[in-house]
Amino acid sequence: MPAQNRFVMQSCLVALPALLLFGLWGSQVTAGPGSAKSQAEQGEKIAEQICTTCHRVPDEGGAPVGPKFSTLAERGDWTAQQLQQILNTDQHEEAVPASRLQLEAVASYLDSLDN
Repeated sequence: MPAQNRFVMQSCLVALPALLLFGLWGSQVTAGPGSAKSQAEQGEKIAEQICTTCHRVPDEGGAPVGPKFSTLAERGDWTAQQLQQILNTDQHEEAVPASRLQLEAVASYLDSLDN
């Protein structure tokens, strides 16, 4: 097999898992333009999928290990950067990785709970 074809094949094998992951998360990755309400709704869906291992999202769902999202919302305005810093702690070492857009949507959801 020519070297160029091997390179293309190897590149596809490396890119395939990323494309599959994007496909699984595609509907949540793009918070995109829109109302704060729609971004908060996306954030709620994302939080329900990746945070309920330890948190209650909404308050009646999830595991009781971490604080309820309504309690977290009371702590003030949230940003994607703050959420990323929290996810980088040892306490969240087994958390599912989230993109910046996903974290922005979750932050929007937290902020909507405090209104």
